[in-house]
Amino acid sequence: MALDLLEAAGDAAAKETAQALGERLRAVRREAYALVDEVPAGERLADRLAVKTRAYDVLRAATTAAIVAGGGRASGLGSPAQRPAREGLFLVVRGRTADVRSARLRALRG
Repeated sequence: MALDLLEAAGDAAAKETAQALGERLRAVRREAYALVDEVPAGERLADRLAVKTRAYDVLRAATTAAIVAGGGRASGLGSPAQRPAREGLFLVVRGRTADVRSARLRALRG
């Protein structure tokens, strides 16, 4: 949804950002599906955690970009951009294990 909002924003920078983030999302999705389809459950846990962390990074970037592209009005309750931003924040904090939280914090430190 956030990528759709960027595409619809109407300016070249937003569309370029949507394309770049879409490429990142497709790469993460391919990697995640490969781990699910090709690797037995319970194996390569560090790789699974790394993919999950990269997925969160793309989510955060996409929702932030949708808000930036929409300007100040995008954070208002009437804006479609605020919903994926709130949902993204909810997914980051909802029911995460200590390992996932630690991985996210490491990723945020850079």
